[in-house]
Amino acid sequence: MVAMAMATVPVLAFSALSVLSFASDDLDTLDMLDKVVAGYEEGLNLLQRKNQRQTVRMQEQHEASSNETAMWQGARETGNICMWSNCEQSLGPTECYHFRCVCQMDFVYSERVKQCVHRYTPEGREVVLPQDTGATCYFNDCTAKFTVCSDSKCLCIPGFVYLAGQG
Repeated sequence: MVAMAMATVPVLAFSALSVLSFASDDLDTLDMLDKVVAGYEEGLNLLQRKNQRQTVRMQEQHEASSNETAMWQGARETGNICMWSNCEQSLGPTECYHFRCVCQMDFVYSERVKQCVHRYTPEGREVVLPQDTGATCYFNDCTAKFTVCSDSKCLCIPGFVYLAGQG
């Protein structure tokens, strides 16, 4: 019985040593994992700060372009004012916007016919670039195939024209 007890002690000692050795290896592994996680957290924080700066920059650009848009409506501008009265009927489909008569959405002002015409009519195509899809890319990329973002407008790439389902 004594011999058996003596034989058990080294086994227990070996087991305790292996547990301590395992625990030591575990601590090294945990230490390394802590460093890796800290690196990921630091990287994540950097990405979040970068994203916040980008968001602020995009909001500032949008506000600036919104202010420009409020001032100028491009091909929709008729050159007439509507401070004390409505826009003249002879201009076609218009709306009073910041005291200026501008063509309604999807309409453009044609100098040749002196009124607002739909952008997809022959008269409208004289005013609007055939590559202009009418979509904007202030916050997102252009979603239509064969388009690029240029000055916050989605334009067809060279060799393509926008037909708006007309061909």
